Amino acid sequence: MSFSPEDLKTELEKYGQDVSVELYDNENVLEIYVKNKTGRSATYVRIRDEYISPHYPTTVVFDFGVGRLKCAFKK
Repeated sequence: MSFSPEDLKTELEKYGQDVSVELYDNENVLEIYVKNKTGRSATYVRIRDEYISPHYPTTVVFDFGVGRLKCAFKK
């Protein structure tokens, strides 16, 4: 299965708003920002494991704080 930023964004929008999914450095870096609405940390860990880790295995930062999620991954 290939990586789809649109599919990832659709999944994240179920749990938050102001979702940003950006690719940088010739698609070698993925950055995500979500203003959290209903998602729990376990929800975002599941999304990371199912959607992101198979394509971007290196977690640079995974910052789940009050009302937001900011994270970045590398290939």
